[in-house]
Amino acid sequence: MIFKSYLVESDFQSLNNNIALFYGENLGLIDDFKQKIKIHNKNINIQKYTQDEILKNQKIIINEILNDSLFEEMKIIFINEVNDKILFMIEEIHAHIKKIKFICLVIFLKKNQN
Repeated sequence: MIFKSYLVESDFQSLNNNIALFYGENLGLIDDFKQKIKIHNKNINIQKYTQDEILKNQKIIINEILNDSLFEEMKIIFINEVNDKILFMIEEIHAHIKKIKFICLVIFLKKNQN
């Protein structure tokens, strides 16, 4: 499902669909969304990775998703600087996330470098 930025700003609960992709030329708006997600979910563990970290060790993201904690109700995982190199993993990641109810994966697309 695609959400417009003004809809997400008014209701961050719409991001609870397990995977959200942020993209666009307006890097300031993307940074604002990161901050607002952190503020809105200040009691939730937010893990941050880059695409390069995940490509170097592909099990890192799967292990983070499957790692249960007795003290956390929900986990949010940010993957920054993503491009098409990670697409092959998204399907596998999504299969694991669907099994676990309380994880939200937020992907931030890397701006094209022309």
